[in-house]
Amino acid sequence: RRIIALMLAVSSAAPTPASCDDWAASGECDRNAAFMWESCESACTKHGFKDLRAAIDEMALAGPPAGGQILELRLASGANLAPIRIDLRPDLSPITVAAVV
Repeated sequence: RRIIALMLAVSSAAPTPASCDDWAASGECDRNAAFMWESCESACTKHGFKDLRAAIDEMALAGPPAGGQILELRLASGANLAPIRIDLRPDLSPITVAAVV
């Protein structure tokens, strides 16, 4: 019983700066981005990685590419709501999906 409790305590401990640095050096900031940017941001930055979420924000703020398509959704007549406009962004979609998954 003591061994199990010790294993649980060790597995739930926060990563140390040394482990973060080792993981970042081995490329985990790209391979395991969600965990690394949440738990080891300074190590990822130190090793020159860029947070994928920040890259997506930069691209989105730059505006849609020329010739982009817009999907407009309107609710049933009588509903006093503005239509929903969605920019279809082929330049961002694969990156966004990778960041979410």
